[in-house]
Amino acid sequence: MVPDRIIHAKADKPAEQQVELQPIHQLALGANAVKRLQQHRPKQLLRGNRGPAKLRISAVKALDRSFKAAFAISRIMRSG
Repeated sequence: MVPDRIIHAKADKPAEQQVELQPIHQLALGANAVKRLQQHRPKQLLRGNRGPAKLRISAVKALDRSFKAAFAISRIMRSG
């Protein structure tokens, strides 16, 4: 039997965070706010509408069935 062992765990240091400071006189106001937001937006937009999920799922299931059928046929051909 193994006696109770004490494990001395050390907590990891929290990740360093980068903070962007802006002097008050440089804060975006009015038309400048739009310009600033455009500069900081992501360069590549997220993908939009990919269609209904049910259609994608049914297409994947149909492909799965056809691959299983092809695999079964190839096994029969090799064994027989």
